[in-house]
Amino acid sequence: MRKIDSLKMLTNIISFFLKKKLSCICLQSVLRSFVSGEHPISFRLKNLKILPFNLDHAKRAGEFARILHEAKKNKQIDVSERSIIINDAKLFAQADTELQIKYFVTSDQESMKLLNTLRSKINPKFEIVDITIDCNERFGLLNLQ
Repeated sequence: MRKIDSLKMLTNIISFFLKKKLSCICLQSVLRSFVSGEHPISFRLKNLKILPFNLDHAKRAGEFARILHEAKKNKQIDVSERSIIINDAKLFAQADTELQIKYFVTSDQESMKLLNTLRSKINPKFEIVDITIDCNERFGLLNLQ
């Protein structure tokens, strides 16, 4: 498997979305990791809308967390490396609750497994965009540059 530069791929996908005039929303809990210095950031935050966690998100996160914890308890998913699935539930809940969010951008394969588990029970309203896949390939576009 080839090693990818996740930050470069994230920067590419955000640039792609901005060129296509798509809004880019950064979930508040994700923003924390950028400003705390866990991830260097090479794009301007002014290009992103920040979405704080609210009560509607919390209600939906509770539903998602219940489904994920039940699947973990019944050994339908193996998340032994991931002790806190509530964080995934919160992120997914924000993306699912907000109508303007169509894509959830990540390179986290474990997160994708958890979303597939949710999809087996309910139908979240967003798609995952795996940043390890080039955005032109992901969206079926020719790169004529």
